[in-house]
Amino acid sequence: MRFLVIVVFVLLSELTYGAGGAGPHEIPWDVIKAQVVNVVLAIGLLIYFLKDKVRELFAGRVDKFDEEYKKAQEIKENAIAKRNEIKERLQSLKLNAEKSIQDSEVQAKENTTKFLAETQAASDRIISDAEGKVQNQLGKVISDLKLNLLKKSFEKARVDISDEISQPELQRLKEEFMKNIQVVKQ
Repeated sequence: MRFLVIVVFVLLSELTYGAGGAGPHEIPWDVIKAQVVNVVLAIGLLIYFLKDKVRELFAGRVDKFDEEYKKAQEIKENAIAKRNEIKERLQSLKLNAEKSIQDSEVQAKENTTKFLAETQAASDRIISDAEGKVQNQLGKVISDLKLNLLKKSFEKARVDISDEISQPELQRLKEEFMKNIQVVKQ
């Protein structure tokens, strides 16, 4: 229907122009008036018939642009929030890393001190055990020497006594010695 209206206006403007009949040197005011009237009518009719469609078209586009703008704003805000969150986490990780390094250094120093103390205690214990063993061995050696000395002394005394003391006197001394030993044992 609209197409027919447009075709009619175009044809009417041609009919109006053809009805003019002006001379060769005159300004065709009638033709100009007719064309102006035709253009005004064409524009008026276009506005009348198309205004609702144009408004709907542009209203839909405005709504669509507003919706896209809101989505873009939300995306931008989310991106800013994520960036800030990542910055905070990165800062937190840096602080935790520094704290972990400091804690590990302190722990290493404590472990070193503890290890040195344990090593010193172990070496002291080893030295003490070695000294104890040396004293023990020395005591055994001394007692072995004393025992050997006593054996040799007894042997020497027996040889000397047997040469100088008679047999009955020796028998009496042995008996007396045995009695003294039994008294000491009790």
